[in-house]
Amino acid sequence: MTVRRGRRQPTSPGEILRDEFLLPLGLTQKRFADHLGCDVKVVNRIVNGRTSVGVGMALKLGAALRTTPEFWLNAQRAVDIYRASRDVVELPKPIPRASRSGGDAGSAGRRRRRAPVGAPHVAGRG
Repeated sequence: MTVRRGRRQPTSPGEILRDEFLLPLGLTQKRFADHLGCDVKVVNRIVNGRTSVGVGMALKLGAALRTTPEFWLNAQRAVDIYRASRDVVELPKPIPRASRSGGDAGSAGRRRRRAPVGAPHVAGRG
């Protein structure tokens, strides 16, 4: 299976931060970093795409900018997947699914039901 290469590069969290929040709010990277309680270098690296947005930073960005941490992590995930897909030459073929028809009538291929936690054991079930 070949990797698709026709997609455009997703907008990075840094571009979103700069274009949709810092510039419209008139915030400098320094003022924003002070508000977040981090070094200005951290914000600068994110804005310039030199570092990724991690979970801790996503929590801070979400709280400060009235968004969700998931918003920032999803933007980062899209960039990460895009970059990884550029590096992967070929993906493995999918594993074929086992057929449900025919075959052994035994327990192979059947899923066993588990009793809920705390349920009494009943002999002969499963």
